[in-house]
Amino acid sequence: MTRTIGTADDQHDTAATTTTNRTVPLVSIGLPTYNRVDSLRRAVESVLAQDYPNLELVVSDDASSDGTQVYGEEVSRRDSRVRYLRQDPNIGLTANYANVFAQSRGDYYMSFADDDWLDPSYVSQCMDTLLAHPDYALVCGFPRMFRDGAYLFDGRKDNALQASGADRVVHYLRWVRENAELHGIMRRDTIAAVPPMPNTLAGDWIYLSSIIFGGKSRTLDSVAINKAAGGASSTWAGQVRVYGLPSYVARIRGLPYLYITWSVCRDIAWVSPVYRTLTRAGRLTLAARAALAILIKFAFLGRELLGINYRLYRSRFRDRVAARHARLQGRRGS
Repeated sequence: MTRTIGTADDQHDTAATTTTNRTVPLVSIGLPTYNRVDSLRRAVESVLAQDYPNLELVVSDDASSDGTQVYGEEVSRRDSRVRYLRQDPNIGLTANYANVFAQSRGDYYMSFADDDWLDPSYVSQCMDTLLAHPDYALVCGFPRMFRDGAYLFDGRKDNALQASGADRVVHYLRWVRENAELHGIMRRDTIAAVPPMPNTLAGDWIYLSSIIFGGKSRTLDSVAINKAAGGASSTWAGQVRVYGLPSYVARIRGLPYLYITWSVCRDIAWVSPVYRTLTRAGRLTLAARAALAILIKFAFLGRELLGINYRLYRSRFRDRVAARHARLQGRRGS
């Protein structure tokens, strides 16, 4: 059961607000959360600091047991743009993503994560671009990656601007990494036209493939979504646990890659109604192209991640050596 804190009268309605002689539509930002009150505060404050003048933030708390409820109720009273919803009992990550969208009211929507934070002009820059291009399905900023508050690297800045929906899907699946596209701003009717995100490994790839099949995807290089590396999604075991899959999927070497490839191809070939504009042969061809793109990605991504992990390990090793040296120097000085 979903419980809402605050009344609808305190919120912006879906009608556009006129500001400085121009009309701006309501943008809803959906933020599902579970037991991450510290990072949630940062995420919420980054939304409330946006320079876009007409937005609502819908926080859906999946029965957290930390201080999330206290904070959610407090911030919803403090700022009328915030609605706090509490799930009881816990409904799971994917269902919570779907619920927060259903509870939103804007004609434009963005999905957000409770451990990420936005540059102040993220919404306004994405909206300016989206409104100027009716053929765009989504617009997002580039991912800027952090670990424990320390900057790591800028993620991939990719665009799927091909004229063919099938070509866009293959391009997206070949190059998706940090998946900032999941946090792009989209039109509400674009989201409503595709099935909800499935509760499985790479369910976000399946969902975004269906979105991008219907329209172009643009990543801006002038504004970022700041993303925290790590968490449950950083290991196969964590992802398998989150999605309730059998534990052997994570234990058998290479099986997660095959599972993801099969899930994506199955959706394209005969499950999703999104691809019914293609012939049967067209769907099977696109599924085969998608499988090849994913397998090529995994073959190269392993080497790239190994290089990144090596740099992180080397940096941490140097920090430990320096700290030990400082301790030894301190003992000798005393």
